[in-house]
Amino acid sequence: MPDRSESHAAETGHLMEVPLFPLGTILCPGGQLPLRIFEQRYLKMVSDCLRHDIGFVIVLTRSDAEDGFFDLGTYGRISDFQQLQDGLLGITVQGREKVRIKSARQDETGLFIGQVSPMPPEPEVAVRDDYAELVTLLRDLQQHPAVKRLDLDIDYDDCRDVGYRLLELLPLRNEDKQYLLSLQRPAYRLEQMRYMLHAIVEHGEES
Repeated sequence: MPDRSESHAAETGHLMEVPLFPLGTILCPGGQLPLRIFEQRYLKMVSDCLRHDIGFVIVLTRSDAEDGFFDLGTYGRISDFQQLQDGLLGITVQGREKVRIKSARQDETGLFIGQVSPMPPEPEVAVRDDYAELVTLLRDLQQHPAVKRLDLDIDYDDCRDVGYRLLELLPLRNEDKQYLLSLQRPAYRLEQMRYMLHAIVEHGEES
């Protein structure tokens, strides 16, 4: 497993070869994702990542393809690990940056290894007053005990932070989550998210 610095790759735009972890949940830059590790291939992956001081990519699985996943995910690093009460390994992954998966292969353990390229950083954009309902929703979600345990440091004035954290916490369809993650304009992400939530509410009232 390579020992290439992801910071150098981000600066130069070069490809990194890193493990891929397909999941039914999403991680965004700046987010925290607790995981229970029990498959042998992922136990080895965690061990290798800690030994070589590298991360891996959390990528969302496709609901329309068996064993398939999208081509854009989030590169993250292990920020904490511990043995859980059930004896399994628990880790916390901190999202660093969005990456495009250029190609993927499986090694002898079944672990996916991807050639990935960092996406350009999103611009910092202030949250407008007309997105106040989304900020209120996020503040309410942050009071949930499971979310409190993540100890998230959220900048409620930054469209990136508000959009990313809502994207991680809201029960949207995988395809919608992936679409929102792929957007590079933070304010437009909030606009699209607001539209989706209003559509869900209207559909619920009609049914």
